[in-house]
Amino acid sequence: MLLHLRRRVEERLAHTRRALLSTCGPANIQTDDFECEARGFQLYMRVPLSSDHLFNLEASREVVVTAATWKARGLARVLDKADVPRGLMMSAEFAPWTALIEIRPTRVQLSNADGCITETIDLNELNAP
Repeated sequence: MLLHLRRRVEERLAHTRRALLSTCGPANIQTDDFECEARGFQLYMRVPLSSDHLFNLEASREVVVTAATWKARGLARVLDKADVPRGLMMSAEFAPWTALIEIRPTRVQLSNADGCITETIDLNELNAP
């Protein structure tokens, strides 16, 4: 396991407070800006219950999340309130008209200040024995 790559991804995700969520499914392609919070490799986003993203996630868990200095492909799931991690800042503001989704990135592309992708890190490879 390459710890320096893991740390680089975790540090980049940790500083992000908003990102674009993209889903595709029965509601077609959807892209919206949402608040997010990272815990290690996992990302959490609060999405309105009326969002077509939730409809798309019922058909396909695959998502793309894009921020200023990174882009991640991964799998998402809608969390039950009982599954929300303790200490998650977003959970303190959990509103009844929103859902919290957890995103587990499988591949992260890091970019520089100009937006050019500088490296691609496959998280499945980092988690392999």
